[in-house]
Amino acid sequence: MGFFAVGLLGAAMTVWAQSMRMRRIPPELHGRAFALLRTLMQATLPLGSAVVTPMLALGQLTLAAFVMCLLAGLPGLALLAVTDTSRTCWRRGAGPPRAAGR
Repeated sequence: MGFFAVGLLGAAMTVWAQSMRMRRIPPELHGRAFALLRTLMQATLPLGSAVVTPMLALGQLTLAAFVMCLLAGLPGLALLAVTDTSRTCWRRGAGPPRAAGR
């Protein structure tokens, strides 16, 4: 039942996170940014295992869970902290900024 709940909630979080990224990252950088993000996301399993395994080996389950949650939340907090005033009008519904000559 727990895996079902994680999968269900994970799907909603994926949609939310992807839409936030698409709003925050300039369209001309979408390909590069999303490729970098996918690469980093795929690297999290082995890196997380390397960080948490010593804690689990010592029986520090609570510490390991805390570290995992902290590391998982840092990118989201960093993204929310970024302010981009150049695209404010776009977020308010005025449409995307036009490139020169179009």
